Amino acid sequence: MATLGVDALVATSPSNVRYVTGFALTMESLELFAGGHPLFGILGDRGDPVLVAPVTDLVPAVFRGVPACLVPYGRNYVVLPDTPARLDAMERAVAEALGAGAPASAAVAAAAALLRDAGARRVGIDDGGPASLVRDLASALPGVETVPAGAAFRRARTVKEPDEIEGLRRAAEIVEAAMEEVWRHAQPGVSEIELARCGARVMVDAGARPTLWYVGVGAASALVDRLPTTRAAHVGDLVMLDFGCEIGGYYADLARTAVLGPPNPRLAQYYDAVHAGETAAIEGLRAGRVAAEVFRQAVQAARDAGIPHFDRRHVGHGIGLEPYDLPVLTADAEVVLEAGTVLNIETPYYELGFGGLQLEDTLVVRPAGVEWLSRAPRGLREL
Repeated sequence: MATLGVDALVATSPSNVRYVTGFALTMESLELFAGGHPLFGILGDRGDPVLVAPVTDLVPAVFRGVPACLVPYGRNYVVLPDTPARLDAMERAVAEALGAGAPASAAVAAAAALLRDAGARRVGIDDGGPASLVRDLASALPGVETVPAGAAFRRARTVKEPDEIEGLRRAAEIVEAAMEEVWRHAQPGVSEIELARCGARVMVDAGARPTLWYVGVGAASALVDRLPTTRAAHVGDLVMLDFGCEIGGYYADLARTAVLGPPNPRLAQYYDAVHAGETAAIEGLRAGRVAAEVFRQAVQAARDAGIPHFDRRHVGHGIGLEPYDLPVLTADAEVVLEAGTVLNIETPYYELGFGGLQLEDTLVVRPAGVEWLSRAPRGLREL
């Protein structure tokens, strides 16, 4: 807020609303958001953050103990009892939120009224949400200067607080448990779909939302970012996993590669190169390093270790309230890494007719190195 020179900030995208208010959208809420039921997270220069959300989001917000002040909008179809003493604690909390006053008719009207009542004169509006929503809110604030704040939100989210790091650690643990379950079931004759189902079940049972359950078998492992198929594994095949989940608003995105039986010499050499590239990137991470330097270090290490033609668009990305957060480690990324930034480091190799080799880990940048959030062994696994 000080950087932008504003006396209020308004989040409009789901990730930034979560950042300001602590409210992570459910799957149904995400669909409603996309269908025209917006949310706002409002932060002033004094007082608690405010969540402006549809009445239907009151229950999940209360259930999760969202610390923000709740301002619902829309029509309420929940009947309040005449004898609230019979309600349990959570029911009473929902009843109090619903009974605090008639919900506003629309999100923009509610947010604009809150900002006017707070005496805001210059407001930063997150331009990462729907463009029409940003325009409508600015139009509803005549006499108030508005400035784009999406980039400021992204920069602020780069450095993670301790509780955010613990959320990311928990998400990584769930994904690693899902991968272990896949390795237990991976054997000749088992299909990509069956293996993906094993991993997704573990994530769901842990209370997480699976966001990525890629399983690639054999040469088809080079065909990334697709749904699993009925293709069955055979002896000598690669089995490549790229799994992710979201829990409490925070994401995990990890990858590992195994082979059914001993690897052939080329496979072993190429995996060693991928491993060397990722290791070089991780060893180069510390506060104060320039992202592009880490990129060059990783690519050169993979080339020197056995893949002379190795090339990548990036060798890592931030992760947090989005699976791809800032920064992205590219050849021209001049951003200086800060302590507390959480990064996914990856140096995958994909070749049609040969297969895909992927290794991806999550780490926290510290002043003198890194803190590991992922813990699974990083070598080529023989099943």
